[in-house]
This record gives sequence, C-alpha cells and structure tokens, in this order.
Amino acid sequence: MASSIIKECPAGNPRLIAKPFPQLTIQGASPGKSAKLSFQSDKRGKPLFVAFLTGPKTLFVPLGNNMEVIIPGDLFGTVFAVVTNDGDKVTDETTVAGPAILMLPYNSSN
Repeated sequence: MASSIIKECPAGNPRLIAKPFPQLTIQGASPGKSAKLSFQSDKRGKPLFVAFLTGPKTLFVPLGNNMEVIIPGDLFGTVFAVVTNDGDKVTDETTVAGPAILMLPYNSSN
C-alpha cells in the first residue's frame, strides 16, 4: 500500500520486510458495476484475476483484456483489491499488483 508514496530509500536503511508490488488504481469502483484498473506489469496477456479481500472471505473475479473488472455486487465497506495470476489464492508469489483500498457504500440491507 505504501508503493504510491515510497519512491526510494537511502542506501543505509534496513531492507524492507514487505515485498513491494506495483501500484494498483481502480476507477469507478461500485458494487455490481464495471471498473477500470491501472497497473504496471509484465504479466499482461496472461490470465489475471482481481481478488477482493473483505472480512473472512476473498472473492476472485477474472480481469478482462480491456483491464476492466465487474465489482461483485455483495461487497460493501472497506475492501482490499489485489491483482493475481491465480484465481484461488493470494500470496507474494501470485500477487501482480496492489493492494488498492476500496471504500464501498453500505445500503439499507447491509
């Protein structure tokens, strides 16, 4: 999440514990609607997924060739989105970009 604000670290700093991933931006994120993603990766052209991490569950949605994804309609509140090359798990090895933080509205049935 800090990739958008960390540009470089002085040579004398200790090595980062967390692995930095390319920044992920999502435009037009709204439950049940299509959203446009933007990130830098050499994995484009291969099957990619967007993992939506919310509470105890993770939902995987295929990323379209046009860099768009349909946000699952049952998501609300704070949701983390990560682009992965695996439709079943999110690990350092499968993460391509992100996370991005989505603040999705609650409705009267949430």
